[in-house]
Amino acid sequence: MTSEDRRIAWLLGREALDHGDGSMKSCLSVAAEAGFRVIAMDLSMATIDCGPEVESEAKRMGLHIIRVEEVEHCRLVSVLDSAERRTLAHALSREGFEGFILCGSGDSPTPDKSMFATARALLRDLDQLDWEASH
Repeated sequence: MTSEDRRIAWLLGREALDHGDGSMKSCLSVAAEAGFRVIAMDLSMATIDCGPEVESEAKRMGLHIIRVEEVEHCRLVSVLDSAERRTLAHALSREGFEGFILCGSGDSPTPDKSMFATARALLRDLDQLDWEASH
């Protein structure tokens, strides 16, 4: 895992787009400051008019946009303690998880460093379990 693990993405919510250009730019900026390098947009948002504008602004900030179907990925909606994180890592490892960790929830539409840190720790636990299973 690198300091910029691209398996972690902030899930851009429709609310960031519905509140205008300033809200979208602010959300992208806060995500970048929190450590996120990948921004995910749900496939249902792929047809929205401002999609190209979001992608352009993200690219300007050094962020990468991906389009995802949430059901194929792990949704992280809150900061987990170490026991909760290990339990989730074990479950993901058993399932052969190879998707993205999508961070974000309706309750907390703003990216933060603690959510990013939780996602990084989850991936570190998952990578360790996968390594142990293969050796």
